[in-house]
Amino acid sequence: MTADSLLKTKPVKVWLLTNMPSPYQVELFNEIHHQDLIDLSVRFMRWSYKEPVSIAPSNMHFNYKVMPALGLRTGKDEFRIHLSILKEIKSSSHDVYILSGLYTSPTFLLSARRLEQLKKCWTMWLEQPWPNEYHPQWATKLSAKSSLVRNLRKSLLKWLIKNSSGLICIGTAAKLAYQSFGMKPENCFIMPYHCDIARYQSVDLSETMSLKDRFDLHGKTTYLYSGLLSERKGVDILIDSFNRLTMDNPNTALILLGDGHLRDFLQAAVNENCRDRVHFAGHVHQDNLPVYYSASDVFVFPSRHDGWAVVINEACAAGLPVIATRQTGAALDLVRDAYNGFLMDRDDAETCLKHMRFFAENNASIRSFGDRSREIIREYSLEAGARKLYHILQLIRDVKGG
Repeated sequence: MTADSLLKTKPVKVWLLTNMPSPYQVELFNEIHHQDLIDLSVRFMRWSYKEPVSIAPSNMHFNYKVMPALGLRTGKDEFRIHLSILKEIKSSSHDVYILSGLYTSPTFLLSARRLEQLKKCWTMWLEQPWPNEYHPQWATKLSAKSSLVRNLRKSLLKWLIKNSSGLICIGTAAKLAYQSFGMKPENCFIMPYHCDIARYQSVDLSETMSLKDRFDLHGKTTYLYSGLLSERKGVDILIDSFNRLTMDNPNTALILLGDGHLRDFLQAAVNENCRDRVHFAGHVHQDNLPVYYSASDVFVFPSRHDGWAVVINEACAAGLPVIATRQTGAALDLVRDAYNGFLMDRDDAETCLKHMRFFAENNASIRSFGDRSREIIREYSLEAGARKLYHILQLIRDVKGG
């Protein structure tokens, strides 16, 4: 279908429920609204300005509502019940209903039940679930600690999969996971997160040079991490690898973006002889992220589990080689081993060090790897994402109609 014919096509009328807005979600929803392929109505279960990045209402150009909830004001929104959502499902008429976010929340489950009772066309848009076999001591997930909760989660997913009209999977890893729960391959549609890649490709050179001056990065192979400083993200593996890397490769530097409860522990774990080359930059506003990517050479993301990780989209858009774990959803779709980066398994500090050393000792490869990252990310632009979702929703609607 050509771009001209798409413009002449009647928009798919879609109602979408999610628990909170994130910057990249808002970017995609705005693009969907701009393209006018999908008549989108978004319903937020949570609206919290306590999140690291707040989304100003003036930046959201699509149709949305924040739905009131029953429950304690101090409680978590995923444990509240939003009766107004259930009423709206019954009274509204859309081509496709999408449930996204926390599938274990009461509102999500009650919404799925109501949609199933009303025989409406509905689907889910989900990241890969927490792996059944992974039970680290630090995990906050109940499903990582309790076999009872794991079995309950499995039963819920099987029921949701059986009754939905299809499943929109946030990446290949999610598709493989949900097929193991019984979802038919033909009813699984891959729709990863998309973000604004253009802004990572047009950074002011003077801003880049200024940041390099600030951290003394000139002449150094600079590694970048962006994300929460927590056990799940595996930043301790990165610190350990960098400590050992600097023994043989002193012309290296590491920037860590983000904050978290492990910050003091991680700072203390940096070897004294390289502390002047490890920079904890803290939380960086979304608008300022591109310059940090531009000032860096290689992106490293050693997460022990991530449903997707949009930071890998950002790194590829910035033209960086990526070292990431196979347990990171985005890595399976955006990182091709030995092509635009390297894959490793979680907790494998030796392999992490090996890949970091490769770029420190083969600086000439950084640009070619980075160019291939940009080549891969082209199909993950906001424009491509809006069109991709439109086609998926048409297929889901047709499956239900058939």
